[in-house]
Amino acid sequence: MCTPRFWFAAVSLALSVLAGAARAQTISMPNNTLEVAPVTGGYAVGAATTEGINAQNYTVELHGKITGLSHSNVSYVEVSLMPRSYWNPDNGAWNAGVYVVSWDASGLGLSLAADGVGGPYVYPLSNPSVSSPWDFTITLTPNGPSGGSATYEVAGQTLLGDTTPLAYSGDYSDAIIVVQFTSSNANAELSFIDLYATTILHPGDANGDGIVNLSDLQILGDNWLSTTAAWSTGDFTGDGNVNLADLQIIGDNWGHGTGPDLAFDEALSILAIPEPTAAACILAAASFMTLRRSRAM
Repeated sequence: MCTPRFWFAAVSLALSVLAGAARAQTISMPNNTLEVAPVTGGYAVGAATTEGINAQNYTVELHGKITGLSHSNVSYVEVSLMPRSYWNPDNGAWNAGVYVVSWDASGLGLSLAADGVGGPYVYPLSNPSVSSPWDFTITLTPNGPSGGSATYEVAGQTLLGDTTPLAYSGDYSDAIIVVQFTSSNANAELSFIDLYATTILHPGDANGDGIVNLSDLQILGDNWLSTTAAWSTGDFTGDGNVNLADLQIIGDNWGHGTGPDLAFDEALSILAIPEPTAAACILAAASFMTLRRSRAM
């Protein structure tokens, strides 16, 4: 049976809603310096990751630091996340995907853009260096097959211009990181470090399929009261425990990704847990949460 200690903990934890995040998938590009060959006239050089990431079903953060840029006669710099189908290793894929660009018309700056449409910008900036890099983050939030929105920030800099999230389109289920730039200056260079993209799981999504449903609830039930758990085994708060706080997170996010195909209470009633005591405690805790919600309404 459920102990008084459990009920005390259940009441205490149900007073607050705790959320967490976990890294599901990460791709990265090694620290590198791209060099323009000593040729006459404009020239483009680029690189891309071989691994892709699913930015179609998950929110993705693209992080990077530009630590050096020979900006004399540099006309374009792009650090982007784009569908693999856009990329041509022979001549690049300019104005494609969601990307950071720079220019030197009257100073060097950064701007967020997608598929050739500009957005928020930081301009001008001092020249990037190892000690003072352009440290940026792009967050892409998908919205089904129609694309989604992107936001942008640069550490230590003030965001100017339009701050409206930027719409993007295309199939990002297999997106890659691309770095490319053009310059008419022989031996121009672009250096970058810490360039990676990572997916962020939605709270309550234990198995990482982008949906919060009975499968995730079953995982939590199978690991109920564990003190050595991880995100994949039902710990969404990051404290190593699987308890009412984690159950609350699943309940509050129930149906994310597809919409609820059955009610949360119904899912709890059919939950198959090996130990009856654990099942009884979970159902009792859920009943308490349901009663508390109804009184609050």
